[in-house]
Amino acid sequence: MTTSLRPAPRTSTSTLLMTFLFGLLIGLSLGYILWTPQGDALLDAPVAHAPAPEASPEPRPSEIEAPPVAENLWAGRHLIVPLTGSALTDAETALLRDLLPGAVLLPASALRDAALSRRLVSEARRAAGLGSEQDGLPLAIADPAAVPGLPPLAEDGRWPSMDEIGALAEIYAEACRARGIDALLTPDMELWHEDWPVTAADQDRVIALTLAFADALMRRGVLPIATRYPGTAHAVRTPDAPVPVLDMPLNRLAEALYPFSEAVAQQIPGMLVGHAA
Repeated sequence: MTTSLRPAPRTSTSTLLMTFLFGLLIGLSLGYILWTPQGDALLDAPVAHAPAPEASPEPRPSEIEAPPVAENLWAGRHLIVPLTGSALTDAETALLRDLLPGAVLLPASALRDAALSRRLVSEARRAAGLGSEQDGLPLAIADPAAVPGLPPLAEDGRWPSMDEIGALAEIYAEACRARGIDALLTPDMELWHEDWPVTAADQDRVIALTLAFADALMRRGVLPIATRYPGTAHAVRTPDAPVPVLDMPLNRLAEALYPFSEAVAQQIPGMLVGHAA
């Protein structure tokens, strides 16, 4: 028995080509279905970049503004202007208006009468325009030696005791209230003299009494002003020097300034500065 095998039919080239084209058509159809305009828009959108800062032109010197001046700059608050008479002169009125000083020193001619003194203080405050005539500025300062009727704080080198300080301060404060005086000069705090050697104990006692008197005045509403920094009794005076000069070794200079450093340590509210170098 003879067995014969029939060969499988061969696939033609046209069949393979049709199969490839059919698969390509299916792929293109799926790609078209899955395509979205949003995705394409994101791909095509331009990338945003921050604009480069524009260079500012350099200002010309004439265009540069000066820094603003501080409104609270008031140099005159450190000045004490001495008045010359029982009424303001035109020059003094203009000076007070322009400088706006922190204080005026009342003359003896005005202090001899309480009403005259109060009127001069009102005129000075009206000229400066700093607050009311009763409690404004400038402050009215007086030297106790120019106020009639005040007992001297130290007489013939004798100072009052601590027990007497309060009574004396009350007498001084009453005279100040009657004349419109805000502040009093303390006795001279410089104690060094060529012909009057002062021991350390004397110096400490005088400083303690002066500061106790100043404290008693403050408790009665009168400001004490320490005098007179840096001291001139021990200064050198020469014809070619415009002001006295403290020409001395450092240890002597420290002794001369010691009373004033103690006054500062006790927080005295004011100090009169003299013309010395």
